[in-house]
Amino acid sequence: QDLKLSELIRADEEAGTLHLRNRRVLLVDADALGVLRKELITGSGVREARRVLARFGYAHGYRSALTVRQWFAEDGEDDLWELGMKLRSLDGSVSVRPLRLESDIARGIFEAEVEWRNSYEAEQHLSHLGTSPVPVCWTLAGYASGYASAVLGREVFFMEKECVGRGDARCLAYGSTDIEAG
Repeated sequence: QDLKLSELIRADEEAGTLHLRNRRVLLVDADALGVLRKELITGSGVREARRVLARFGYAHGYRSALTVRQWFAEDGEDDLWELGMKLRSLDGSVSVRPLRLESDIARGIFEAEVEWRNSYEAEQHLSHLGTSPVPVCWTLAGYASGYASAVLGREVFFMEKECVGRGDARCLAYGSTDIEAG
């Protein structure tokens, strides 16, 4: 809860780099990501765009979990999940509200239901492409899958069940080690 972006971020103006502790990061405008999404969808189709954005999100989430483990090795399992959700809020992507979280790293068990508030992805999809017939928070689902998979040590799959980008009242995602459970 005490994690603050101002304590984690460092700019090296001479080198032209920005660091989240020891990890180089970039500031990217949400609208620019919206344009990228639109170009991927119009150029490659929804299916391919979803695949690319989900894989990008997965890689980002997986790497973030490895970094968090390195930074906070002494913290417990519950803290790893809280830190992951907090990082998403700190980077401006989304505010994560866990509705249910059951995890046992030692036994490889994971099940979660989360609400994503103020999703940049839903916002940008609506802005650039309008309402979608399917959920659109592909990068967020990929990130959550990658992060949880790295923490748990086995594949975790997140699927969005409700999405503001589809016209739903909220973005709601379900994550589990059992893809069929969702």
